[in-house]
Amino acid sequence: MITKRVAGRRRICDAREMMSRLPRNLVLSLIAVEAASWATMARSVLLARWTTVVATIVLVWGVRAAMRERTWGIGVVLATSAAFPVAATMGFAPPWFWLVGILGVVPFLLTVKPMVRFDRGATVLFTALAGGTSIAAAYAWREAALALFYAVHTHHVCH
Repeated sequence: MITKRVAGRRRICDAREMMSRLPRNLVLSLIAVEAASWATMARSVLLARWTTVVATIVLVWGVRAAMRERTWGIGVVLATSAAFPVAATMGFAPPWFWLVGILGVVPFLLTVKPMVRFDRGATVLFTALAGGTSIAAAYAWREAALALFYAVHTHHVCH
């Protein structure tokens, strides 16, 4: 439960009330991103793809922050979800990761106009940082995945 001040008093409000201030299309897009994240996480746990599990946890964290009206949550969703198609393009992830990336970009596209109206320069910087972070994250993701793969398979071969 979250508390907020109303007419000088503290009042408890639930998540539905907090989400009601967000546009319906934004809430629906965030729900779609979270659903794709959970599905990707379940598949990754079953296949022991632990770097992907971490990426999906970060994606869910960003969605939850965005649902609580935190602008940085939109940035986390954008940066993390954009790493999914980069990973697919680099050849170490399945092609359907493009879908996760496309779903993850939608919340940003729905909020970019108000962000530009508020502060154009900050929005440009925000977008550049999210884009650069996604590319760096995909490379780190690949290196971590390779290190884990070789550590596991070398261990099994030696013993």
